[in-house]
Amino acid sequence: MDSERGLFLPRPVQTKDMFLSVARRNTRTLIAAGLVSTLLLSGLLYTSDAPRSALHFVSSSFSSASTGSTSWPTQCSPEDWSDGEWVQKSPESYPLEHYLSLYPFNASDPQAPNYTPTPEVTRHPLAPLGFAGCASGRERDWHLGMHDDGTPDRNHPEMWSYVVRGASYDWIPKSPACRMYNEQVSRDQFIRALVEQGGWFLVGDSVTEQHFFSMSCLLYPHVIATPDYAPHGGSGPRDWPQNLYLNPSSPLVDQLKPPAGFDIKRTPLVTFRRVDLLFEPSELDAIHLSMHNSSDSVPSTLFGPEASESYNLSPDKYFSIFTAPLPEANYQVLLVSTAGHWTTASLPGARDPSDLKNEATNPAVYKTFVEAVRVWTKRFQMC
Repeated sequence: MDSERGLFLPRPVQTKDMFLSVARRNTRTLIAAGLVSTLLLSGLLYTSDAPRSALHFVSSSFSSASTGSTSWPTQCSPEDWSDGEWVQKSPESYPLEHYLSLYPFNASDPQAPNYTPTPEVTRHPLAPLGFAGCASGRERDWHLGMHDDGTPDRNHPEMWSYVVRGASYDWIPKSPACRMYNEQVSRDQFIRALVEQGGWFLVGDSVTEQHFFSMSCLLYPHVIATPDYAPHGGSGPRDWPQNLYLNPSSPLVDQLKPPAGFDIKRTPLVTFRRVDLLFEPSELDAIHLSMHNSSDSVPSTLFGPEASESYNLSPDKYFSIFTAPLPEANYQVLLVSTAGHWTTASLPGARDPSDLKNEATNPAVYKTFVEAVRVWTKRFQMC
């Protein structure tokens, strides 16, 4: 059984995401940064369209460190964006009732896996989700909750309901300044921005991988994905790099003005790298020991044989990928998402500096997390 997926589904939905959208030094634009976690960890958010490097660090009393300005350069603050409600889409946008009419499937019905989709779904199985297709083939049944013909995936039946119901609603903030971000993304404009202004580099765990997969659907058919898992959607090592490249057959190719050195076969528009804990284990151990002044009273490692599996990479390595020159890279945005693997199961050696007698606890992991983010932010600013 897949330790990450579980018997049918991933573990309970994570209220996580650290969105760190940052600029390449001197040549990129600081786009967006943010962080939310399942442990109610601290948050990072910065949104800007000015060429300056600044991060606003929001945390608990354990760390009050901050760098840069404390004001938001846009009219839509994180608090304003969070103040809203989920609203069901209009009938022409495929609300839940329309999904259910197209997909005669009820997860509680034991005969559900034997149902077949309606002819409309068979012809256009992803249309109700707003997609013409998906470039990425990796574990597509799990990501979509259905097979290519629209039949619900019997191995993950709840995922179908999760995808369908989630896609039937929009998040609508109360602030008018924030509602502009609810406008539907133009696929053509998005492709143009990725080619002409720079690509996106996604770093994180399986939730970030879902974001990558969604982008492969949003940008289809103008992108191709590597590795190629088609036609049935297989898998491979979870830390394999995944990329989206401009499709040479796209009708947009002749309309685009890529920068000098851009190579349609070598320059990714979007890249995903699997990194669960921001750092490689030895670096995270050093951060933890420094919190305790290298005391002999704490374990020498956060991990050990009982630790849950995680996939990690040094920031030095993925920063170097992010800042690589054309034609190997042309990234404008770095998105870093972390939180779901910051647990006592992943880090059984975590100790609270104020309570060394206890074994690993959520507060101990939380404090290690906050310090790791502080070190990570400082290292990024120096890259």
